Amino acid sequence: MMAASRRLVRFVSVGTLGLAVLVLNPVFGVFSGPSFGADELRAAVEGTWRLTVATGEGAERTVTFALVQGAKPVHAGAERTLVRSAAACGSRSLVRTAGACMDTTEMPLEVTLLADGARRPQPEPGELMVIGTRFEQGRLRVAVAELQVTATITPSGEAIGAASEADDGRGLRSTLVRIAR
Repeated sequence: MMAASRRLVRFVSVGTLGLAVLVLNPVFGVFSGPSFGADELRAAVEGTWRLTVATGEGAERTVTFALVQGAKPVHAGAERTLVRSAAACGSRSLVRTAGACMDTTEMPLEVTLLADGARRPQPEPGELMVIGTRFEQGRLRVAVAELQVTATITPSGEAIGAASEADDGRGLRSTLVRIAR
């Protein structure tokens, strides 16, 4: 009987210690959040950009534009608690969406077309979106000079895989380079 009592005390002690480590240790991701902020996003995206678009039959069009932060970045993330609230992941679905409970940070961007020595603000804001809690790459989306442009942006400000779409829906081969900060 005495051995069973000792085992119960040992089991309760180990269980309590394990629960305390789980609750208090941020390594388990309970209290973690994004490891970057607006400064890192601005360093990657703000500046003057040159878009070169292949319009067909060997012709190219060059568009120069500037990007600056438009409003405060918005972070939406998975709730960081041990017990999620009932509404933590949206509505009920038979097929769970891929984006359920993902950390995302979105920075709205003001887009200004630079043409003929004039600065023309574009009516539609752009956006830099980062998925996850680390900024390894972000998705840039801007509308400039009747073109919808998307690209992957690295923290150093390099554009990878730029693509443009004309108003008529044609996909156009594109290159995007930041030419000034």
